[in-house]
Amino acid sequence: MTARSAKVGYMKQLEWAIRLSQVNLNSLRQGDWLNLREELHDFAYDEPIPSDYRRETFLEKASPKSLGEIQRELKSRFDQCVKMYSQWEKTGLSTGVFGIRPFDVTQAKVHLTAWTPDLAFHLTLRSEDLKTDVLLKVAATFAASGVTITQIRQCPNAECGRFFLLRMKPRSDRNFHCSHRCAVLAATRKYRKNKRNELRANDRSRYAKKQRAKFGARTRVGRGKL
Repeated sequence: MTARSAKVGYMKQLEWAIRLSQVNLNSLRQGDWLNLREELHDFAYDEPIPSDYRRETFLEKASPKSLGEIQRELKSRFDQCVKMYSQWEKTGLSTGVFGIRPFDVTQAKVHLTAWTPDLAFHLTLRSEDLKTDVLLKVAATFAASGVTITQIRQCPNAECGRFFLLRMKPRSDRNFHCSHRCAVLAATRKYRKNKRNELRANDRSRYAKKQRAKFGARTRVGRGKL
C-alpha cells in the first residue's frame, strides 16, 4: 500500500466518523442497528487486536445508549473544528494554533503487536470502554489522514448544516456544500435572488423614465420601495 492510498483510506474512515456523528439513531430499524454496529466494529478494530478480545463483548458494549454517547462526543469534536476555523477567519490573524479538546484516555492500554516475526512492532491503544476506543481511533485517523482544519466543514444551507469532509483544496472565493443537492439548491436561490434584484432595478428604471416623461427630464426620482 502506497502512502497516498493509505491517506485516502484514512480520509474515508474520517468521513465515516462524520456520518456516524449525524445519523438519526431514533430512525434506525433492527437491521440498520446491526449494520451500524458492524461498521463501528470495523472502524474501531481494523487492526490486529489482542487474543483475549471477543466480538461478542463488543456487541454487548455497542448499545443504543453507548452509541448515543459516542455520537455526541464525535459531533462536539467536528463542531469544534468548524467554530475554530470560523473564528480564525473573523479575526484575520495570519497565524493561529488550533487544538481539539483532549480525549479522556486514562483507562487506555498500549499494545505492541508484530504481525510476523520479521516485522517491526505495531502500536495500538485499547481500553475497556468502547467510547474511548472509538475516540482513540478518531484521533489517530485525524493525524494519519493529513487533513487540515479548513477541510472539516459545515454545510452553509440553513436547512441542512451537516458536517462533511472537504477532500479538495479549499478556495476562499467560493462556498462548499455537503452534497450536490445542497449545492444546486444554493445556486438556485442565488439565481432567483439575482433575478429579483435585476427585475427591481428594471422596474425602478422604467418608473424613473415614466416620472421624467411626465414631470420633466430634470425630475429627481427617489429610491423608495416599489
